[in-house]
This record gives sequence, structure tokens and C-alpha cells, in this order.
Amino acid sequence: MHSDNQNSVVPESAQHHFRDDILRKIAFERVTSELTHNGRNALQRAQSNFDLLLLELQDRTDLLQNTSGLQQALDDINQMLQT
Repeated sequence: MHSDNQNSVVPESAQHHFRDDILRKIAFERVTSELTHNGRNALQRAQSNFDLLLLELQDRTDLLQNTSGLQQALDDINQMLQT
């Protein structure tokens, strides 16, 4: 028999702390996953509507010049969601 077995046992308070940390991590990962999923869906809708707008503005080159900033913003959001 080893007399130091009792010393190697993790205290119950540390077990609860560890369990709570795991649960917080799981909750954080779920929220992050849901935000990413919903963000991608919203981005796809925005990009589709933007593409339709570009088709309507084909003959309005004066307005088309103003769309590059919006496309860059959509591209930036897409890049963030990919990482």
C-alpha cells in the first residue's frame, strides 16, 4: 500500500473548477460556431444582393464606382469568417 495515494488525489474543489472550465470552453465553442455559421449565411445573402445590385447598375458607371468599398468590406468579412 502506498501511503501517498491520498496526497495524489485531486481535491474536489479543483475537480469542480476543472469541470467548470471545460463547460465554459464548450459553451464558448458552441457560441463561436453558431456566430460563424450565421455570419456566413448573412454574408452570402449580402453578397447575393450586392451582385444583383451590380447587375442593375451596369449602365450607371457613375454609381458603380462607389461599389468597390462595399465589395472590399464583404471580402474582408469573408476572410475573417474563413480563419
